[in-house]
Amino acid sequence: MEKIINIISEITSIKKQELNAKINEDSIWDSFNHVSIIMALEEEFNCIFEDEEIMNMKSISKILDVLNKKDLI
Repeated sequence: MEKIINIISEITSIKKQELNAKINEDSIWDSFNHVSIIMALEEEFNCIFEDEEIMNMKSISKILDVLNKKDLI
């Protein structure tokens, strides 16, 4: 999870502590950052997300769910 928090923090400039506190909140970043986060995660984990997965990855916990389902973490 720390790797994911680091990626999101770097892209959004949201402090890691704040991200950890908002792990279940939807839409704490804008749509441009969302695309950047998805691209960074695809690069980091060497995968491609389906459109439906991308649409659902609106919170850190939902990102973790998708990565778990793909056996990437």
